[in-house]
Amino acid sequence: MTTQAHTPAQVLIVDDEPALRTTLQLAIGDLYQVTTCGSVKEALARFDRGERFAVILCDLMLDPLSGIDLHEALVKRVPDQAARMIFMTGGAFTRQAQRFLEEVPNPHLQKPFDFDRLLALIDEIASS
Repeated sequence: MTTQAHTPAQVLIVDDEPALRTTLQLAIGDLYQVTTCGSVKEALARFDRGERFAVILCDLMLDPLSGIDLHEALVKRVPDQAARMIFMTGGAFTRQAQRFLEEVPNPHLQKPFDFDRLLALIDEIASS
């Protein structure tokens, strides 16, 4: 019986905090193939080049473009990728952000988040 090599799911992390990007990359890098971006603009450039990800972890409140902006752009450009987003929040959100989280079906995690919950969400989305 031959076994196929398992290719780890590709995970994109979009967050403007370098320390959080590095921490997440170190925490999940043994399980997944991780790419990081410090801005929505940088992430969109990757999608424009044709890159695709099994899961996208995105901070909700980025500046100048937010996680909401990334989601809206992906809905227009590559809708299947918008469905693969998990939003991370620090708890400080605007009414627009609160309404957005209530309206979209994407999961969100409150920072600091439970590592086991994060892994479960990544696995769930990556396998869908």
